Amino acid sequence: MIKQNPDAVLIYAGHNEYYGALGVGSINSLGQYPNLVNTVLKLRNLRTIQLATNAYFSLKTTFSATAGEPETLMKRMVADQAIAFGSQTYQAGVDQFRHNMNALLSQLNEHEIPTFISTVVSNEKDVAPFISDSSSNVASASYHYQKGRQAYQNGQYERAKSEFVQAKELDMLRFRAPEAINAVIRILANDLPAVYLVENEERFNKASPHGIPGNGLLSEHVHPNLKGYSLLAYGFYQSLKKHNPFGLPWTDPFSLGKLRREMPITEVDSLQGAYEVTMLKSGWPYDEKTKLKQPKTIPEKIAGQLVLKEVSWEEAMQQLFQFYGQNKEYKKAINVMRAFSLEHPHNADAYFKAAELAIQLDDQPLAARLFAQAFVSKKTTVNARKIAAQLIGNGFFSEARTYLSYIIEHDPKDYISQRLQSEIDTVLKIHDPPVSTTQKVTKALHQARIYQMVGEDGKATEYINRALQLDPTNTEAQSLAKKINPS
Repeated sequence: MIKQNPDAVLIYAGHNEYYGALGVGSINSLGQYPNLVNTVLKLRNLRTIQLATNAYFSLKTTFSATAGEPETLMKRMVADQAIAFGSQTYQAGVDQFRHNMNALLSQLNEHEIPTFISTVVSNEKDVAPFISDSSSNVASASYHYQKGRQAYQNGQYERAKSEFVQAKELDMLRFRAPEAINAVIRILANDLPAVYLVENEERFNKASPHGIPGNGLLSEHVHPNLKGYSLLAYGFYQSLKKHNPFGLPWTDPFSLGKLRREMPITEVDSLQGAYEVTMLKSGWPYDEKTKLKQPKTIPEKIAGQLVLKEVSWEEAMQQLFQFYGQNKEYKKAINVMRAFSLEHPHNADAYFKAAELAIQLDDQPLAARLFAQAFVSKKTTVNARKIAAQLIGNGFFSEARTYLSYIIEHDPKDYISQRLQSEIDTVLKIHDPPVSTTQKVTKALHQARIYQMVGEDGKATEYINRALQLDPTNTEAQSLAKKINPS
């Protein structure tokens, strides 16, 4: 990561210390010694080690599975389902996280790379403990969870919060990070000057009813829903703005409301997420028996195909874009292309398609922004000409100047671009609105020549007629009219 010379690094991690890859309670655990794990990871570059490791885990997975029982990835990864709070394995997970995160943050700090690490968030209110110790009420996660629900119903919210957190801490199936993980994150962030703490746990608490995160912000036990992800992202954004390691002016900051309104999440993305969460919860450890509804609308059908892997995400977006285009739902179509371009930032065509639709909606700022993104993704004179022609053809003269300047700089023999820039500069210098008849005629003629040069003869004729209405004997207007329409 450091070799990529990043401007900054953003980290959200901590839930997978027990059952994630090489977690202390996972099927591919290599023990409870972080240094040993890291040594083995280095050895994995050797072909012999790769072969032996693959064979071992293949056999381990085969013999650990129950015959005839379909298993989710979550279940296949879990070797130790019951990790008691405070046990040796529990502590090993916290220690491994501390060791690895300290190594990572120390290296980033040594290279003076601004690093933003967030506290992690869990669903406390609406996810019951998966595995509970039945030996006593004190050790029982289920007991504390029920006490939390009772306190919540009685309006005793502080007590409810305490009981829900305790239930999560005692849940022996450790899919949710214990409080100790966030404690480690806070300590490490405080110790290193190039590392900044992003308090997303506090942000989720404040945004949740009575300070207890639940289904309002999370899809299941740890993954946020769209509202939650926007809050998570906004936490990083505000921290970047506050500490400002890039020295940016931040002249046009985003609000959380604006972020949520402009998130390029399509209807198909949302439906896919909803379907996949339902499917996830139908298996272990949730075992909820919820049936998916038969898809009726086109977006529902596309999302269904996507979940079943009958189409790729890119193919799904193309289908959705065509559907919205046919139904003239241009705002939704733009959103599809914006989502596509985020996934494929070097695909200029996606930006072009979105920008052209923005022009149809007469949204000049959005069109200009999308064209700028198209140009950044692929800076060529061909794209600069294409963008300049689109902008000029739709009257966005000042926005076109940037692209004309690029063309002239990289192709000095492009005399048409030079003439266009000269004509545009003249138009922009004339008082708006023109104060005299002479100014009005002059501006109309320059605008007519600009449109004529980019092939917009209809608009050119409109401005010629405007000039002739003001000055019927104007020979320049008459000459330009004959040039466009010789008959």
